Formats: sequence, C-alpha cells, structure tokens
Amino acid sequence: VSTQSTGSSGINAEYGGGSALFSCTVFGSPNPVVEWFKDNQSISDTYEIQRVTRPGEVQEKLVFTAVQFNDTGFYECRGTNLAGTSRHEFFLEVTNATLFPGDRFVPDAMKYARNFVESAMHETERILREKFNAPNFHPTPQDLFHMIRQPTGQALYMARSAEVFEHAMDFIHKKIEDLNVTSMERNEQPFSLFPQS
Repeated sequence: VSTQSTGSSGINAEYGGGSALFSCTVFGSPNPVVEWFKDNQSISDTYEIQRVTRPGEVQEKLVFTAVQFNDTGFYECRGTNLAGTSRHEFFLEVTNATLFPGDRFVPDAMKYARNFVESAMHETERILREKFNAPNFHPTPQDLFHMIRQPTGQALYMARSAEVFEHAMDFIHKKIEDLNVTSMERNEQPFSLFPQS
C-alpha cells in the first residue's frame, strides 16, 4: 500500500470565505479502504469527501468550501488493505486578515520536524532490523520481550505527533531568537510571536 499527495501538504486559507482542498491517492491491491483523520480523530463522516475508484487505486479529495477557525489542524489520509497501512499528512491553517508574525514559520517548521522524526524512526527501525537479522545474534529473554512488546499503531502515531510538535516548536523558537539577535544588532523592536497591543 502506498499513498501519494497531489498539491500542497500545507495550506493557508482565509476565515469565512476561503476554501481548501487536500488530494490523496492510495495505491494497493486489493483496493485500499481510505479514511481521513483530523488531529487523530476520524472525520470521514463529517467532512465533504470526493472519491474516484479504479482497480488498484483510490483517489480522494477532502474539500473545505468555507473554512472556519476550528478547521485549523493536522489532517491525515490513511489507506489500509491486507498488505498494510499507508498514510499522508496535511496541515491546514485558517487565518484572518491579520496574521500573527510567527505564522510564516509554521509550514517550514512542520516540514523540518516531520522529516527529522521520520528519519529518526526509519534509522531506529533499520538498526533493529540489522541487529535481529545478524547471523551471530542470540536473543536474550529481554530482547524477545522487546520484540513482541511493540507499541500499537495508535500509540506510535501519538508519540510521533508529540515529537513532531516538539521539534516544530524548537524550530520556531530558534527562528525567533535569530530574528531578535538581528533586531538588536539593528536597534529594532524585538520580534514577538504575538501582536503587540
């Protein structure tokens, strides 16, 4: 099973009149069942979803016609069949005419954080696979316990989400610190995440 996104994985839309669309194509045989999630909660029955199905391929579009502030969040397209599960993440940010100064860092921060966490997870998986497949490896009872005590998919997803959030916040704070150093060197007003009253 594999997923592919067409268009942007991060969208900014304006409150009230703005629209947005996430497109996700899932490939697999037999045809995968596709489900959409927002902040890890199923939304397949509550949002407008357009679907096109072909042999070995399911294309779905999650459509927002008049976005609201509570539409802001992380969305996930998840395809599942007998071969396994594949997913693709999206982020929708709903704004009004007045943007917060720190908003411009969010898409880059999320991309950096997702890549960092994905890379770390794949590296851990590779190291474990090499260790357990080595010809001279003789597992201890503790090794066997760790092999069978893998986290559930939901627990792994939640841990991954928390790591992405932490790394994204670190990225944004670093950018703001860099801007503040530059501002002080130029004798300018320090940068703040929030608008000044």
